[in-house]
Amino acid sequence: TCVFLIGAGLTATGMKYWGGGVFCAENGLSRLAAFGGPQLCTGNGAVVLGYGAPQYFGLGASVLIMLTLLQIFGSPFMKNCS
Repeated sequence: TCVFLIGAGLTATGMKYWGGGVFCAENGLSRLAAFGGPQLCTGNGAVVLGYGAPQYFGLGASVLIMLTLLQIFGSPFMKNCS
C-alpha cells in the first residue's frame, strides 16, 4: 500500500517530465501572460521545443514501450534492471 501511494504521488511529476520538463510545465501560464503567446522551453540543452511537443511525447512513449517489452520478453536480469 505504501509503495503504491508513493508511485501515485510521483505520477504528476512523471507526466510533467514526459511533456518536456517541470520548469516548462509549471511556468507555462506565467510566460503566456508575460510574453503574450506560448514560449519555447530552453532548459533542455540544445533542444528548444514547447511543453507537450510531439517529440517529447514520442520519446516518452518509446521508453514506455521498451520497458513493457522488457517486462514481457526480457530475461530475469533485464526485468530487474527496468
